[in-house]
Parts: sequence; structure tokens; C-alpha cells
Amino acid sequence: VHALYNDRYAYRENLTEIIVHHLLQDRKVRIKCKDLIQHLSLYKNKLAVHLTDRVCIYESNADDLSDIHFRVRKERMSMRTISSNYKGCDNMLITSQNLLFITNTIVESYSFDGQRERIWRLDNNITYSKVVGGPIGKEIILLGLDDGSLIKIHLHNPFPIILYKGSLGSKLSIKSADYSLDKSIIAIVFNTACLNVVNIKSQEIIYTIKDGINSVCFNTEINDMLCYCNDKNMFVISGLGIDKQINDPIELHLSGYCIGFQGQRIYCLYHGNIASIDVPQGQFIQRALDNNDYNKAYSLACLGATEDEWKLLAMKALRNNMINISKNAFGRLKDIKYLYLLEQIERYNTNHMVSIDSNRKRQQLVNTSVDSLDPIWTAELLAYEGFHNDAAKAYARLNQTDESIRILIDMKRYEDAKLFARNFNKVDLINDLTAQQAHWLEEINDWKAASQLFLSLGNLTQAMKVIISNANNNKNDTLNSNNIYNDAIIELVREISIDIGKEALELAVEYFLTNNLDNYSREVLIKLGDINRLMSLYIKQSMWEEAAKLAEDNDGKFNSDVFLPYAEYLLSQDKFDDAMIAYKKANRQDLSIEVLDELSKNAVIENRFKDAAYYYWLLSKEIGQYLSNSNSVKSNHITILQQSQYELKADLYYAYSTIYSYITDPFTNQQPEVLFQVARFIINSLGSCEVIPLGISTASTIYTLAKQSMSLGCYKLARHSYERLNKLKLPNKNHFIFNDIELDMLIVQAKPVRDATEHLPVCYRCGSTNPLLNPFTSKYAKGDVCTNCGHPFVRSFINFDVLPLVEFVPEPKISDEETIELIRQQSNDLNKKFNSWKESKDGDADVIRFDGNDDYDYDRNNSNDGTELFTKCLNKTIAQQKSSYLPVTVDANTLLSMKRSEVFVCRPSSQDKRATFYKNMLPEIPIAISQPCHRFFHLEDFEFAYLSNKGCPYSRLKNVGEYGSL
Repeated sequence: VHALYNDRYAYRENLTEIIVHHLLQDRKVRIKCKDLIQHLSLYKNKLAVHLTDRVCIYESNADDLSDIHFRVRKERMSMRTISSNYKGCDNMLITSQNLLFITNTIVESYSFDGQRERIWRLDNNITYSKVVGGPIGKEIILLGLDDGSLIKIHLHNPFPIILYKGSLGSKLSIKSADYSLDKSIIAIVFNTACLNVVNIKSQEIIYTIKDGINSVCFNTEINDMLCYCNDKNMFVISGLGIDKQINDPIELHLSGYCIGFQGQRIYCLYHGNIASIDVPQGQFIQRALDNNDYNKAYSLACLGATEDEWKLLAMKALRNNMINISKNAFGRLKDIKYLYLLEQIERYNTNHMVSIDSNRKRQQLVNTSVDSLDPIWTAELLAYEGFHNDAAKAYARLNQTDESIRILIDMKRYEDAKLFARNFNKVDLINDLTAQQAHWLEEINDWKAASQLFLSLGNLTQAMKVIISNANNNKNDTLNSNNIYNDAIIELVREISIDIGKEALELAVEYFLTNNLDNYSREVLIKLGDINRLMSLYIKQSMWEEAAKLAEDNDGKFNSDVFLPYAEYLLSQDKFDDAMIAYKKANRQDLSIEVLDELSKNAVIENRFKDAAYYYWLLSKEIGQYLSNSNSVKSNHITILQQSQYELKADLYYAYSTIYSYITDPFTNQQPEVLFQVARFIINSLGSCEVIPLGISTASTIYTLAKQSMSLGCYKLARHSYERLNKLKLPNKNHFIFNDIELDMLIVQAKPVRDATEHLPVCYRCGSTNPLLNPFTSKYAKGDVCTNCGHPFVRSFINFDVLPLVEFVPEPKISDEETIELIRQQSNDLNKKFNSWKESKDGDADVIRFDGNDDYDYDRNNSNDGTELFTKCLNKTIAQQKSSYLPVTVDANTLLSMKRSEVFVCRPSSQDKRATFYKNMLPEIPIAISQPCHRFFHLEDFEFAYLSNKGCPYSRLKNVGEYGSL
């Protein structure tokens, strides 16, 4: 139950209420009827409501088309006044002065006071009805019948008029129909979903669609525009009528029933809700323009067109001398420029046209023929459109060359004017045009364009002067304007080559330096290559990184003292590693050592023991370098002692980081064997220290040793550890569970007083079995060394296992390089013996002979002669060793007998030191060495740690060199 008229839509809600919706303004009002609403009808400002026993008529303000506040009229028509046995009607319509009731084949017309004025009886049932307008009291009603006929009736005429005659006996019935604006075309939708568009006069079907259509309606403002719907989409066509080509339909993605088409907007009913959609008119406007129908195109544009479509219509109308239409279109766009041009054209036409008769005026309005625009104005129009070159050529074709140049100059298109003059052999004007352009730019203070012009002429200095002059004249302007000048100068600097624009660059750098624009000054100085002024600028701005890099790139041209303030700056930024490098470059290695010492102490205080180990290792390296540069024997002795102390501290802190993590962390991923070996290494190493290093807790280490000894079955060591622990002050209670300690002390008393033999360390030098802890009974066996021979245990710095390495040194007369060459020589000789061979025949057998030496003793070469020689040297050294440890000294024969795969070398960090050599006593155990830090590892553990940490686990260096044997 609903009704629509133009942009006002009324529908029933809650059976007893009416909602009137203004679709354009999206306003709604509610009318409460308190009775069942059976029919609604809306026409202009009248609203008829058919209730159970009466019809109420509402009326709004007739002068205000947007008024939706309907007020009930005094007249109320009772159904009993129509007929005493009234049983209802099929439909109800309202006009300006009448109510129409449609029942089956009967149409009754009543005045608002209930008087029946006329009745029409038709041959077939009425299936569709609609009021299509007309004069007051003479409105036209369209009636669709169930035989497919379409009839119209006038309220003042008792005789119906057949618009479309259905077939006799046809089962077609009309579902929807509509009239065109000029009442010359009708559109009909039948119950078979077929659409026919029929010319009333000729009864010719000018457009048809066979199936799928549910509704149709004509545009109320454009005569030949039609909308129809199917179940999925909506379509709009234009161009209906005689001698007109029908456009391809525009498809809109909106489903439902189209119930109104007003202007650009279509109203569609879908599932009881009404929706609207705007139809794009671009395709229809373009078709009208293609047909030179400018009046039609203007009418379509008035429905709703974009700015581009208005511009297209205005320009095409202007080119075809349709001045009125073009003027109206440009008026819509408020384009003053083109309106001024149209005014000039009208003046020109008034002065130069002899007469324009009334027929010509009428002809221009109906557009039966189109005259072209005068060629002069066509050229002017090209200039207005921005096609200045085309405009100039058009003037030239009219023999008006001066006008061609004039129009380019007026548009300030000097470059185009010069190009045009060159093309038309007026080269003498080019210099004048360039001069005019330059003077004009100076007059209007367009410094940017002026500088570009000078730049195009190759006058770089003048281009720079123009910008700098304007910048100096406008110093008191806002910051943004000053930035614009600065940006323009630096952009020009970037375009200038040093070869041809040095003078301009000097002007720029003077301007920047004068105005303290250091960033820009730096860029120009870099381009000029003036490193002296650039260094002064860096120091002034405290740009130490850039100053240091400049000093490095120009080595020898500046004093190294420039790195000293740079290092202090890095210290203030907490960039300690970079500060140490800067101190070295400043030849202040003493300050670099102070920074490292401070970093080491801070790392210990903050319990970052691995960092502390790394810094102490760096300190030992710095001391070594300082030692190599120093000439004092006394200071060298002190420095060597410091270096050894720093290396020991680095090892201790590196190992203690594992103990600290075990004590403080709630969980540990370390194996008991690793913790056991780490604790043994620390306690044994502390025996050689006069003072325990800061941060290392003896109690924590002994506690760890005691716990792991209990786990590994070393009960004698555990008993000893708990006894020592009982004499020490334990750390924070959060780190130790005292009940567990007391319980373990009771448990260990019940265990045998012995240690598991598999955990007792064996010296690979003398073969003696050592106790788990060094008793320090020997003077020269202090620290983590063999208690029998004093040989230091070489440990893997990942799991701290004792590695089967024995230290040896060559005789003093043999240099390090000769030693390495002798060790490698044996393998090379063997390869030569096997690489020299020949083939021969011995009867039926093939024989290969190596170097013709059939008596070569392979068993002797593979024997243990090398091992025996090294053992002899080892025993000889032990026999000579008395009060202090001596490394094994080997001669040249022993070196020749040794296998290079069993020998490792620690290359010296300075030239005044000798290399240290180690022999792997168990070659089946693969070992790796990190050359930068001279620390040994199990090969597999080292490779895994190197890949995980992307560097050496001890020195943190990415490049560790060759980490295998010789």
C-alpha cells in the first residue's frame, strides 16, 4: 500500500499509519489514522486515504512543492454514500478535484463531497491504472486491461480512448504502463514480462524486449528517455521517437520495481523499501553532441552533468557558433575567462554582420543547421584553451604573423614565441624576445623564473645573483620565504658543474656562510673541494664524525689532534668502542686504555661478566700494542705483567659468567660436567692470584662445585667443598637454599670418601693423574696446571674440558717461520714420493712403480718415529726442569718428524714475541683455535658457536682466520 508523485512518497506502516517521505530532502512525517488503511493515492498536493468505511483527503501547501505536512480536509467520503452494499474496490486514485474508484471493469469518478460525477464501463477487467497529469478537472487516467489493451480517459469526457489495442482472446494483461512527456509514445509491460514501446500515432512498436521486465516509466522532464527493470538490474534508454536512433541502454545495478523517473533520478521499490539512483548523462550528452543536437544536449546536461561534461558541451557549442548555449554552459561553470571571450564574439558579430533575420535566430535555437565559428575567433579560442602554438599557427594561416607572436607574448609564452619566430624565419626577433622576457621577469620580481631563464642562457653567475639579490632584499620576511630562497640556491648549486660554474658556487657559499646556513655551506664546500674551510665548518658545528672522516680521507693534510675532541664527543654519546678507535687515531692510546679500564669495571659492577671478559681481553691487546711502541725496558716489564693479569681476568670473568648465570637464573641449560669443569678452572686459577678479582664470588663457585660434585659422584671433593663453604659468608639468601646445603652436607657424610676416577684430570705432558683441586704444594705448580710438571692445562673455552695439547718451542736458533716450514716439509716430501710414479708390464700383470724405489719402507714412514722423537724431547725437558716450568724444546729433526695435522700455533701479536706451538697428543680429538684470542675449543663446539653468534664466542670477532691445525 503506497503511492508516489514526483519526489514525495507515501506508504502504510503498522496498518494504521501513513509515512510521507520527501525523497530529495530525506524528511518524513507520520499521519496516524487509527483505522485499517486499505488504499493510498497521491497526486500533487492531495493525498487520499481509503479506510474501512470512509475516505479521508489530506492536502499540503500547493505553493510549496517541498511541503509534506498534510492536513486533513473537511470533506470525508463515507463508503455508504457511494453504495449501501459497498464491498470494496480494486484501486483508488485521486486527482486535483476528484476521487476515482476502480472495481473490475468499472471506473467511478466522485467529487470530494461524495457526489458521483461520471462512470465508465469497460469490456475487460482493469489490471493497471495511473494518473498521468493534465489540466485541473481534466486529468488523464491510463488504464491497462486484462486483454492487453491500454486505454486513456479524460475526467471531463465520458468516452474512453484506445491507445493500444490488444489481440482478441489474448491472455496478455498489462502489468505496468506509462506515457511519454509529449504523449506521443507509450510503454507497456505485460504479465508475460514483455516490454513494448509503441508510437501512438502509427501504432508501430519502436522498441521491445521479450521477457524479464517487471516495470517501466518515462522521464518526466525528457521526452524520449525511458527506464525499465528486470529482477536483477535497471536499464535506461534514450532516443525514442521518429527518425531518431535509440541509444544503447545504460545498465544500473539496482533491482526492484521502477515507480518514478524524475530528471536524473530513478525511484525504485524493492521489498517494501524505496531507493533512488542517479543516472549518468554523459553517454546521452555525447550522443546528442555527435548528432549536433545541442539543445537536446543542453537539456540533458541540465538534469545533472559533471564539470567536464559541461565544459565539453560549452566548447563544442562555441566551436559551432551556438553562442547562447555556450554562454549558458560557461555560466553554469562560472568561467569568467570564456564568458569574456563570448562577450567579445557577440560584440564582433554585432559590428560585422549586416543583418540577422528572425528566421536565422529561430534556426539557431532549433539547431536545424549549424554555422562554424569565424576563423579569427577559432584561433583566439585555441589560445584560450592553452594551445598557443596552434593558435599562433592559425593566425599565421590567416597571414597575421604579428598576431601569432602577440598572442604568445600576451600569454607570457616567450619560449614558444621564440620557437614560432624561428620556424617562420624571423630569427632577428629571438634576441628581442629573450630580452623582453628577462626585463619582464625582473619587473614582476619573479626571481625564480628569471634565474631559470638565465640558467637556460648559460649565464650561471647572473642566475645566482638574481636569487641572492632577492634573498638579501627579503631578509625580514617570514621563515618560510627565506627557506624558499635557500632551497632555490641549493638546487641551482646542485645543477651547476664545478668546471663552468665556480664563480656562481663561490657566490653561493659566501651567502650561506654569511647567513650561518652551515648545512648548505657544507654541501657547496664539498662540491668546491675546499677542504680547509670544510674542516673549519665541521669543527664549528661539532660535526666530529664528518671531521674525522674528512681527516681520514685526506691523510696528512690535517693534524691528528682533530680526533681528540671527536673521541670526547663519542664518550658523551656513550659510544665507547668508537671513542677508543678515535683515541688511537689521535695517537692517545693511553686514553683508549683508560676508557677500556672504565668499561671493564662498570661491566663487573653491573654483573655483565662476559662483557667484562671481552673488555679485559681488549685491554690485554691494547697493552700489547702499547708495549710494542714503547722503548723503556722498565715500563715494558710492568706492561707485560699487566697484560698477563688482564688475560687471566678475562678468562676468569668469561668462566664466572656461567657460574653467575647458574646461581641467579631460575633454570640452567648447562650440563653438570660443564659447571663442574668451570668451577674447577676458577678455583684452581684463583690460587695463583694474590687478590680475588672484583665481582667473582668464591662462595658461589664452591657451592656450584659442591652441587656438581654430588651429581657426578666426586664425594671427596664435595665433602671438601662443603667444608670450605661452611667457612665462607654466603651471598644473598635468594640465591642459595640453605636447607639444601645443610641436607647435602648430611648426605655427603654417608658417601665414600673418594672421587670418581673418570673425572680426575690427567696431564698429557707427564702422564700423571692430578687431583681435582690443586693443593698448591709445589712452588711452580700454582694455578690451573699439572701438580707434577707444572704444565698449564689447555681448556676448551666452551665446556672447559682439558684438551690433549702439550706446549713446545723450537730451539732458539730456529725462527717461527722456519719451524712452520719444517713441520710442513715432511708432508710435502711424502706427497712428492707418491706423486712420482710410472707404469710397466711384468708378464701378464700391470705394475705401478713409485719413483722407481721398490724398497720404499711405507711401514717406517707410518711408524711412530715422530712421536718417539717428541717423547724424547719431552722427557729431556722434564729431567732438566727443577724449580720452574719449562716448555718442551724440540730440534729440527723432531720438527721434521711431526705431523702438521697434530700441531697448532698461536701466532704472536707483535714482532718482538715468539709464536707458541702445541702438539695434539690424541689426534682423534678434533680441536680448533681462534687465532685473534689464542683460545682453543672442540672443533664441533666452536663451529656451532661461531655460526650461532656470527663470531668467535670469546673475542666476538667475525674474522678468526684459519682455525685448524698447520
